[in-house]
Amino acid sequence: MSLYFKTTERYGLLAFVGNEKGSHNRMKRVLTDDYLALEIRGGYLVLIMDLGSGSQNIKHDTYVSDGKWHQAVIERTGKTCSITVRSGDENDSVVEGFLPGTYSVFNLDQKVSKFFVGGVSDKLQLPDTLENYHFDGCIEDVEFGETPVGLWDFVFAENNIEGCEERNELAVQPSNGLRFSGAGYVILPRKRHQFASETTIKMLFKTYAKDGLLFLIGKNNDFFALEIQDGHIILKYNLGTGLATLKSPDTYNDGKWHSWEAARFDKDAVLKVDQVEVDSAHITRRRNYVVNN
Repeated sequence: MSLYFKTTERYGLLAFVGNEKGSHNRMKRVLTDDYLALEIRGGYLVLIMDLGSGSQNIKHDTYVSDGKWHQAVIERTGKTCSITVRSGDENDSVVEGFLPGTYSVFNLDQKVSKFFVGGVSDKLQLPDTLENYHFDGCIEDVEFGETPVGLWDFVFAENNIEGCEERNELAVQPSNGLRFSGAGYVILPRKRHQFASETTIKMLFKTYAKDGLLFLIGKNNDFFALEIQDGHIILKYNLGTGLATLKSPDTYNDGKWHSWEAARFDKDAVLKVDQVEVDSAHITRRRNYVVNN
C-alpha cells in the first residue's frame, strides 16, 4: 500500500484495510479477523497488523506531522513488513518489523472486508489495538496492491468538507511499464528488433512469482528468451547451434525492483542482474540471424 499525506496533527488514522471483529464468520474457510492499519501517533507513523496470531506494531522514526508532503509505502513479504517514508529531497527511510505466529496470509474478502482512508466510521466494531479513528489533513494518490484507488470514487464518505490542494512535492516520474497478472502478454513490433553480431536487451522488473516469462523474441527454432524459474533469472537462446542456458545463482522474486541485462557480442553471451554479471557463455559456432515479419 502507498499513499501521500500531509498534516500538522500529531495523531490520526491514515488507512484501515481488513475485517471487523467477528467478520471472519461470514468468510469461507477463514478463522481470523485480519487487518492492517496505518496511524500517526505522536507525529510518527505506526503500522498495526494482525494476520491471526496477534497484532504487531511497527513504528517509523521519521517525524511526519510537520505540514509537509510525505509518502508512506507499506510492503509485506510473508511475515516481514516494512514502512518506507519519502520526504522531500531526503533519502528514503525504511523500518522493518516481523509479525508473530505462524500465519502469513492476509485474508481479505471483497464483500466483507473494509477499506477506509482518512478515518473510519464510528459504527464499526474495529480491533481494540487502534488508538485513532479520524484524520485531519490531506491524502492523495492511494495505491493498494499497486492498483490506484480513486478517493473521489468512494462508496461512502462522511464529513469531507472540501478537496485538498494538489501537492507540488514528491513528483512521480511517469512510468512506461505495465503490470501483468500472470495471464496476459504484450506483443511488440518485430521489425524494430533484429539480431546482428551484437545484441543487448535491458529491463526493470519486480515480482513475487517464482516462475514466469519476461521476454521472448524469435522465429521458428531461433529464439532469445528471459525467464524466472524458482526465482532464478534464466537466459535461454538458440541461434542455430543448439540450446544454451545461463542462470543466476541467486533468486529475485522478492517484490523489489531489479534490473536484468542480456547481451550477446559475436560468439559470447553475458547475463547481468542489478549491474552484476551472474553468468556467461561462449557460442561454439557463429550464426547471425535476423527476426523478420
